[in-house]
Amino acid sequence: MPGRSRNRRLGKAEPEQIPPAEQMAEFVVVDIVDKGPNGQSIEIGRAYRRRRMIEQLASQGMLTDEEAKALRHYRHHADLIERSPTRDSLCIQRGGGNGPTITYLNAAFLVRQVEAAAGALADLLRAVIVEDVSLSQWAIRRAGSLETRRERKGRIVTSIEPRQKALAIAKMEIKFVAQRVVAELAA
Repeated sequence: MPGRSRNRRLGKAEPEQIPPAEQMAEFVVVDIVDKGPNGQSIEIGRAYRRRRMIEQLASQGMLTDEEAKALRHYRHHADLIERSPTRDSLCIQRGGGNGPTITYLNAAFLVRQVEAAAGALADLLRAVIVEDVSLSQWAIRRAGSLETRRERKGRIVTSIEPRQKALAIAKMEIKFVAQRVVAELAA
């Protein structure tokens, strides 16, 4: 019957929607877990979750452990600023009373300090670390893209790629700004 829910046994199922092969490095399979009525965790299923850009850059060896840790710290505080200070949809109180909480004020101060230390690279820092824009996407935004055509298996495949010089500059800039964040957080 339509509209009726069926009780069925939930097992270890693989996610139904699989990302394209060229994007698989950006995703990780995670368990979806919910809390039962008695507080026990119940596994509902599995899904693909996009990996944060910090994790992708660290796994590619572009960031040291210290730089990745500092950038995660910055990301955490930038995320705190963007949360609503009022009750959210799950009725969890994020702030109380009249005005911002000390957590919000501390996070806003830290983010301002880090972005001031980043200087002209603050836009790159925010885009890549907070908004999860890839370095290729950033390079395309800054310098435009190139359309390349290659023959694969008898077919011509067209792709949009960043200019190599712009991508190399973006890689150097993210490394440089990561070092600035480490220095600012250590000060």
